[in-house]
Amino acid sequence: MDNYPELELKNLGGGADIYFVGSRIRVLHVIQTYKASDNNIDKTVAYFAIEKKFIDDALRYYHDHPKEIDRKIEEYEEAFEDYLKKMEIETG
Repeated sequence: MDNYPELELKNLGGGADIYFVGSRIRVLHVIQTYKASDNNIDKTVAYFAIEKKFIDDALRYYHDHPKEIDRKIEEYEEAFEDYLKKMEIETG
C-alpha cells in the first residue's frame, strides 16, 4: 500500500480488509463515520482519537476505490442487520 502509508491489508479472521497500520480500525468504519458526521474531518478524527494523517489516508483510499469501500460498507451493514434480527428472534 505504497500510496497510503498509514494503511495496511490485514486478515483478522473475517477476510482481508484495509486497516490503519498498527490498529484494528477499518477504513470502512472511518468512511461510515465521516459520512455520518456530514463529511467533517475534525469530528471523525475526534471520534477515533487518532492523528489526522490516518483519516487523510482513509479518505484518499476511498477517493481512489469508492466502489470497493461502498460495497464493504453495504456488506457490513447487511450483516449487522441480520445479526440484530437473529438476536431479536433468540431473545424474544
